[in-house]
Amino acid sequence: MIGRKPFGNISIANSDSGGSAYVDAAIVQADRAVNELL
Repeated sequence: MIGRKPFGNISIANSDSGGSAYVDAAIVQADRAVNELL
């Protein structure tokens, strides 16, 4: 998805892209965004 692509050293977690309304989906998306920067 274009909304998930990093831009320089900025990465968007976009917890809505997890497709679930639960905290664990937001945590997974945050983890993905951080790992994209590492």
